[in-house]
Amino acid sequence: MQIALDPPFRRARESDARAIAQLTSYAGEGMPDFFWAEECRPGETPLDIGARRAARSGVNFSYENAIVGEDQGRVTALLLGYPIDDTDPGDLSKMPALVHPLCRLECLVAGSWYINVLATMPDYRRQGLGSRLLRVAEDVTRACGRSVISIIVSSENGDALRLYETTGFRVLASEPSVPHPKLQPHGDWLLMTRNIGG
Repeated sequence: MQIALDPPFRRARESDARAIAQLTSYAGEGMPDFFWAEECRPGETPLDIGARRAARSGVNFSYENAIVGEDQGRVTALLLGYPIDDTDPGDLSKMPALVHPLCRLECLVAGSWYINVLATMPDYRRQGLGSRLLRVAEDVTRACGRSVISIIVSSENGDALRLYETTGFRVLASEPSVPHPKLQPHGDWLLMTRNIGG
């Protein structure tokens, strides 16, 4: 899949893995760090695990599926996504309960291009990078032969909801989040989609 990218955006490189993990942590509202912490060995941090995961190839959560913004050599923003083709969530009993609602929602948008992470570094927010990356997502979606973009967002994340609604996304379905004592309440998980045509 090839698309033209104008600065400040470029395809991510393996060396961006730590920044990808950091931006995923921001976007994930505590969940990535929670799961990464379970894999930590002595002396490791959750961010170390996230970076190791982002540096892999041939998997969905990978630098290979990421586009980043860059300013003077620093990664400023992230769009990480991939096509969803499977309508079967698999055996949910083998997965943590926290992700069950997310898995069920993802299965509703088979055939779409799914935005797994859209995030901006704190000191680069409110500069339009998120909106510009959503336009990049349109190009990627078309290049993949898809016509629908999908994303899942917490009902408690007002800023993200406003961004998606103002750029044409609409709620397709929702699932209540699973409460956990170590995580902030997420309200409902909202599956949002946007049809961009062929």
